[in-house]
Amino acid sequence: MARFVDSVPTSWSSEDTFAYMADVRNFAEWDPGTERVEQVRGVGPGPDATYDVTVKMGKRTTTLRYEVVDWQAPRRVTLAASNAIMRLRDEIVLDRIEVETLITYDARITLRGPLKVFDRWLERRFRPMGERAAAGLRERVSRAR
Repeated sequence: MARFVDSVPTSWSSEDTFAYMADVRNFAEWDPGTERVEQVRGVGPGPDATYDVTVKMGKRTTTLRYEVVDWQAPRRVTLAASNAIMRLRDEIVLDRIEVETLITYDARITLRGPLKVFDRWLERRFRPMGERAAAGLRERVSRAR
């Protein structure tokens, strides 16, 4: 399993931060690995939302269908996607600490079947992608809401 976890502080309120982060359509604004997001079920962010997320994976792109699997506004949202070769799980947790909201983004990719032998290789490739996404998020949430 490849995993990337990072925490990003913001001066945005917990409510504003949750509204922004729970709307997966915003991922393309801060994650350079996300090319496009289209909501295919639900109206706006919510527990019934489903999104088609087109991501860059090396030199190729793939579209994954992400569904909200846990919705605890304004504190946590968890998304999951899968295809024939992998399962993905992204969890966003918000904590209010004094005057800041701390966003903890936890992304995991689990390869399926015989591809599990490539877990270590995927782990090394996934870290730089996660670091670029975290840098983009850090830059985005440092701006005024």
